Amino acid sequence: MLPGQISVEINIPMICSSLNRLLRIVRLLSTDPSF
Repeated sequence: MLPGQISVEINIPMICSSLNRLLRIVRLLSTDPSF
């Protein structure tokens, strides 16, 4: 296995969690009446 593949496999869950966090923030901002 290449070192690059290992780092990508490790980063995939981190990328997913950060994307979920961004989606949550965007949803909060779009539903916030003061925004």
